[in-house]
Amino acid sequence: MTNQLIVREGRHIATTDSRPQLPKAIQEGIRDLRLAFPAGPSQTSADAVRSVQLYAEACAGFEADVVEYALQHLRYHNINNPWPVTVQDLNEVCRLTRSSWKWRTAAHYGAGNKEGWESEVFGSSYTWGGHREEPKTSYERHRAVMRSLNDHGPPPGEPGCYVGSDLVLKLLNEALRNDGEIPEWNITKLAEASAEKWDRFPKEILTANERAVIEAKRLRHSEIMARLHASVRGTIE
Repeated sequence: MTNQLIVREGRHIATTDSRPQLPKAIQEGIRDLRLAFPAGPSQTSADAVRSVQLYAEACAGFEADVVEYALQHLRYHNINNPWPVTVQDLNEVCRLTRSSWKWRTAAHYGAGNKEGWESEVFGSSYTWGGHREEPKTSYERHRAVMRSLNDHGPPPGEPGCYVGSDLVLKLLNEALRNDGEIPEWNITKLAEASAEKWDRFPKEILTANERAVIEAKRLRHSEIMARLHASVRGTIE
């Protein structure tokens, strides 16, 4: 992939041979990262230009929201400090960010098998050493940092959320479906989700039939829970 840069396709990042300008926020993010962790005086101007291109290639294929967050995260959490952030670092943090956002988004709307937006998605927070093995690969180290910080901003729909509305719908669809269909276990999750989660769920991503099935299951679940509560109250009384 020679002399390729990233361009914006809507809010998506892709590579091209036409050498356009990078989106401004991505340009500034890469520049800030290079200023925060300079490569040193031995780097030539030609190498500096190629370095920017390599950073651009590292985040090709990721949505702009993901790349902007990853660049900001690495500015303050460079596991190689004081050495520069590597191309591999940027690619790995983009992958981790997108995966975490996907499952946090699903949980926020009552789908998926994870916890909530504010909770640690992958289980208990990683502790260095102790009863857990210290991470060995850079990917594991990045994941440990992101777990310990658990800083993904406000959840979808709230001011300041890092995840744009289009990306929220895209990630939710990915988490919700297998081969285009919603599996039964995810329908059950939505049927049993709280009224608050179901009210905020973006119904536009569902077909009319999917919504009808889920709402029918929600009604049956509500009736069962009401009978159960009545039975418990009668036993106590």
